[in-house]
Amino acid sequence: MKNITILFFVLMLFACKNHREMQKNTSEITTENNMKIMGTLSKDTTISAPFEIQEASISGNKLLLKISYAGGCQEHSFQLVGATQISKSLPPIRSIRLIHDNKQDACKAKIIKDIEVDISDLCYKNETNSSIYLQLQGWKENLLYTKP
Repeated sequence: MKNITILFFVLMLFACKNHREMQKNTSEITTENNMKIMGTLSKDTTISAPFEIQEASISGNKLLLKISYAGGCQEHSFQLVGATQISKSLPPIRSIRLIHDNKQDACKAKIIKDIEVDISDLCYKNETNSSIYLQLQGWKENLLYTKP
């Protein structure tokens, strides 16, 4: 019986140590490399895990985003979806949103990530100089995308 009790406490000690290592401190900040994804048109209503857009700009056919989110124990994934319908304005406006899948990551480290999205499929017309405003959910202003 004594051996079982000792074994139980040793196992609990290792389990607690592993749990503390996984629960990273919220003050810790990790910057990760660029992630490249493709923007698609969709009626996707997937619920996104929380994140914050710190910077957003367009360069050529690329939407460049700097985002932050809590995590650190799992590899997170992102998807950019654009509404299939556009507004009837000049230039037209397409709503877009970034979907964050945190893979149930319970860690709390602040992660800062640069994301590069190919937005060529989100253009108004597949013609050079065709312009459209992209209304990014969670960002304060519309982004003008002119197809190069």
